[in-house]
Amino acid sequence: MNSVRDVFLFCSVFSAVSCLWALCHCFLKPPSVRRRLFWTQFVALAVADLLSMSGLITEQLLLPDDELYKRYQSAATCGCFLWSLFMEVQIALAFATSCHKLVTWTKALRLTVPLSFFYATSFSVFLGFGYSHEESIRDTVWVAHVACCILLAVVFYLWALVGTLAAPSFARRQALLRGASFAAGTFMVFIPNVVLDTITVLRGVDVDRADILDSGNSWACIGTVCQLLYCLNGVINVGTYAFWVPKKTYSDQREWTLSELEDIAIDNYFDLTSTDIHSFISRTSAAEAIAVAREVRSWSEPSSQASHVGSGPTGP
Repeated sequence: MNSVRDVFLFCSVFSAVSCLWALCHCFLKPPSVRRRLFWTQFVALAVADLLSMSGLITEQLLLPDDELYKRYQSAATCGCFLWSLFMEVQIALAFATSCHKLVTWTKALRLTVPLSFFYATSFSVFLGFGYSHEESIRDTVWVAHVACCILLAVVFYLWALVGTLAAPSFARRQALLRGASFAAGTFMVFIPNVVLDTITVLRGVDVDRADILDSGNSWACIGTVCQLLYCLNGVINVGTYAFWVPKKTYSDQREWTLSELEDIAIDNYFDLTSTDIHSFISRTSAAEAIAVAREVRSWSEPSSQASHVGSGPTGP
């Protein structure tokens, strides 16, 4: 049993370190990147994951025997996980709005970032003080929130899929890859846990998520796997979302080749920076023109090489 808790502790610490690395990496980005909506949402997600991992570490390592303190600590950790899930849902919504070119939503989406923090904080207070002695009510409220967030994320990703149908082929491929990676990171962690929590609430199953050594209890094995996913939530999010943080920007102090400038324009196709629809349309139009030009060049290069070979010197 202690060995399982050691694994939980190691995974939680690894996730916390990953979140710290992601935050340092993000704040080193140039202002042109920090103005983007995705950057703001990713930073908030990393902070939420860092706080939730800190809560898990505290529960596993520094938790005293005071039962009341355990309830408050658990409520605070649940609030941090809920904030993390809120941010993943907001990333899904922002991704859908960019696929539908709803640039005017950018300002409202920025406002939802601090609002989600205040709601998650209120949720923690509600669980810790309002129903600290009613575990059934606390678990039901938690399951309802997580289930609603997962349902919203599914709706937003399906909406984004509809929006990509009208996008050019290069943007469609990028959108499908980005959306699939976003959705996988969210659903991998929270769907198994919300299913287990729902069964726990409906059937009254008492699951010890660290008692995997009890071979006679299959629920303990399932609970241990689900708890391990919670402990790895920070690593999964950092690995998924950090990949999509822009690695090249026009403001970097270096000389760019034409091919690199074209790559930046194409990679920024879905980025939401401001509510200016004209700049968004100009940027997407430029990316589409670059994609068409690259396709034309790819057609002309083989024919030019063939003509060059055919025009070579011939024997007497």
